[in-house]
Amino acid sequence: MAHEASKRLVPGAKTAVLLVHGICGSSEHFRSLLPLEERIPVDWSYHNLVLDGHCAEVSDFGRSSMKKWQKQVDDAFDELAGSHQSLILVGHSMGTLLSIRQALRHPQKIKTLFLLAVPVKVFVRPRAIPNLLRVALGMTRGNDPVLRSMCCACGIRHTKRLWKYIPWIPRMVELLHFCGQTAKQLGDLRVSCIALQSAKDEMVSARAGRLLRDSGRVEVIDLPNSTHFYYEPQDQQTILDLFDAVCKE
Repeated sequence: MAHEASKRLVPGAKTAVLLVHGICGSSEHFRSLLPLEERIPVDWSYHNLVLDGHCAEVSDFGRSSMKKWQKQVDDAFDELAGSHQSLILVGHSMGTLLSIRQALRHPQKIKTLFLLAVPVKVFVRPRAIPNLLRVALGMTRGNDPVLRSMCCACGIRHTKRLWKYIPWIPRMVELLHFCGQTAKQLGDLRVSCIALQSAKDEMVSARAGRLLRDSGRVEVIDLPNSTHFYYEPQDQQTILDLFDAVCKE
């Protein structure tokens, strides 16, 4: 898969969609889940980002940082906000945190936040670890849809030299700090926000959904049969229907 950024700028468009993937993820996650050319109105612009160090080598990811990702999303948002009246932000996992950050920066420019797997509370379940190791080592053969979805979403080229992953530790620490920081800021949101939380998520705690609801700022939709990366067909249809409704508002 290409795992490349994609952008469509429509002259005179009033609305733009900015899509931000999660940590170790890629733009391909949205192309497979939410076919952009089919779902985003033809008279809207969009930018499906690839974050720095993603869709690259393991060492490239280790050399990146949360500050670089935040600045990259800041720049992409500011570019679209400068030429469009309103933006819809679509985020998955870490991408939801980066999207919420934009809503706190410039709420007047955002029409809706459309968020998938918001990790304001993280809990890695033991069943996630074998698949994470398989993806890291490139051992992804088989028909398990959960593993296939994880492999599809991952944009970083694997290596069997496990010591190459040691520089990733600071990136994961930065992510955990960002999760906690965002959890404390939920009550400051002043924009329309929909969060779709997977009931079988292997990496996001069920407490995340409760925190989002308790904030009073977020409409939480449960996806009963989905995981962090895999969306069961009926749940995926729920996502598509809700996104279509957002586009028609």
